[in-house]
Amino acid sequence: RVLLFTDLDGTLCGDGAALREFQRYWENHEQGSVLCYNTARSIVEYRELAKRAGLEVPDVLITGEGTEVRWRYPDGVLRLDEQWARIVREHWQESGLKDKVLDVLEPEDGGHITGLNDLDNSPPHGEARLAITVRDLSPAQATELGDTVPWSTTITSQLQERLAGCYVMTMRAWGAPPPRLISVLPDICGKGNAAEYVRQKLSARIEDCICAGDTKGDMHMLETGFFCVCVGNSTDELLEIRQQLNRPELHYVATACFAAGVLEGLKKYREDNFP
Repeated sequence: RVLLFTDLDGTLCGDGAALREFQRYWENHEQGSVLCYNTARSIVEYRELAKRAGLEVPDVLITGEGTEVRWRYPDGVLRLDEQWARIVREHWQESGLKDKVLDVLEPEDGGHITGLNDLDNSPPHGEARLAITVRDLSPAQATELGDTVPWSTTITSQLQERLAGCYVMTMRAWGAPPPRLISVLPDICGKGNAAEYVRQKLSARIEDCICAGDTKGDMHMLETGFFCVCVGNSTDELLEIRQQLNRPELHYVATACFAAGVLEGLKKYREDNFP
C-alpha cells in the first residue's frame, strides 16, 4: 500500500474532470492505501472547498500548513489528533511563542514593520498560526515609489529576523487576483513535519510514501525523502527548489496538470517500484 500526501489548491483541485478520474482510479486500484490531503487551508476553508469541488473524505487531513491533523473514523467523521494538537500547543502557546508573534504582528504602538497594520482580507487567526495577506505593488506603483522589492518579500525577511523558533512562509494565496499569503507558525509544524508525524503514526516506510504539490508552500514535502510529484502546472519557485535539492530520482515533474498530474506521478511510482 502507499501513503499519498497531496496538496489541494492547484494540485488535486483545479480541473474537475481530472479530479473525478483520480477519485475513480483511487477507489478501484488503491484499496488499502492511505490518502491524506495536506493543505494550507484552515478546516473551515477546507470544508468549503470540499463541498464545492466534490472531494471525497480522505483517510487523513492535514490543515493550516501542518498545524492540525485529523483522522477519518469508521463513521466517516474527521476527528482531531489530540497528540499532535498537544505537541503544537506546547510549542505555540505554552512556550510564549504565540504572544511574541502577536506582539510583532499586532503591536499597539502603531507598528514595528511597515505595511502590517493596513492589510486587508487577512485570514482569521486559527490553529497554531497567524496568517496575513499582502497585495504587492503593481509595477507602476513600485516605479513611482522607487520600491523594487515586493512588500511580501520585505515583510517576510523582517518577520524571520524577529521571530526565532518560527517558520515564516510566503506563497501565493487563493483568490482572483491571488494575493501573497504570509504565515507564521511554530517550526515544529509545516507540511513536511506533519506528514512525517502521520507516517510515523501509521508505521509506514519512507519508500512507501508519495507527496504531490504545485507551489513553494509545498517545498518542505520535497525534503521528506518521500517520492514527490510536482504537477505540470507547478510554479517556477517550486521547480527551482526541486532543482536546488538535486534529487531527480525522488522528485518527479509530471507533464499533466492538477489531479491528472497527481495520477501520472502515482502511476510512475507504481511502475518504478512494482514493475
